[in-house]
Amino acid sequence: MSKAKTLTNLEPQHNTWMREYQRLLYEERRFDEGSLNTIMTQSKKGMIIISTGRSSVNSSIPGNDLSEEFEAWCYKTKRRPNKASEDKYLEERNAQADRELKEELKSGDNPYVYIPVYGAYKGKDEVVDESEKSYIIFNSYNRYKGKQGSWEDLYERALEWCIKYKQDSVFVQPPNQPPLLCKPTRPKDKQE
Repeated sequence: MSKAKTLTNLEPQHNTWMREYQRLLYEERRFDEGSLNTIMTQSKKGMIIISTGRSSVNSSIPGNDLSEEFEAWCYKTKRRPNKASEDKYLEERNAQADRELKEELKSGDNPYVYIPVYGAYKGKDEVVDESEKSYIIFNSYNRYKGKQGSWEDLYERALEWCIKYKQDSVFVQPPNQPPLLCKPTRPKDKQE
């Protein structure tokens, strides 16, 4: 009886420990020698770096402009379209988009290992505008899920995420090749 009691008492501690371990595994972390080693080793198999954040409503890339969504948000929230409203809209939009991508990465359907990081975006003036949450996603065996993806699948997902989150480009490093920025071809607007 005391053994059963002891095991029962340990279960909540074990579950708490596992939740904390998983939280630490998938939360933003400090960039250090260990994480650099992981990136260097895993990147040889291929990787992508993607963000869901936007620093502006406007975009010169067809299909990426958020003006209509911003106007609808202003109407819904009874705000005037100005810089403060745009900042608030982007804050909410970026947080929602980040939650969606993070949920997809944590889901059982994702066979890839990832590291949440902060990246930076340079505007046309070549000055770093702002840091943003980003994800390094590796084409490697996910031992926590017991799954292995393929480079072709990860590449296709990178392009899909780039379109879905209205990003200008996605950083792609194919296996054993130099990295490049990919700008996906967006579906043409249907002519009626």
